Amino acid sequence: MTSEDAIGAGSRHLEDILIRYNNLATRIWSLVLEKLPPVSEHIAQHIELLECIAAGDSEAAARLTTQHVTDFENLIRAVL
Repeated sequence: MTSEDAIGAGSRHLEDILIRYNNLATRIWSLVLEKLPPVSEHIAQHIELLECIAAGDSEAAARLTTQHVTDFENLIRAVL
């Protein structure tokens, strides 16, 4: 969901939260970007996830999503 979606839904509170989270994510990303290894593996995980979604394999998509988020969180924590 984007802040535009929140505006369309008429939720100012949700819009504020989404904007705040986006700002925090951008700040974190800018702090760690130069410390991270190349993002090619990260992008490959996105491709694999999208292929599972396109194939309608929700179980594999859920598993890959959980693994992707966990791996990325661990990577970010390691460089902070």
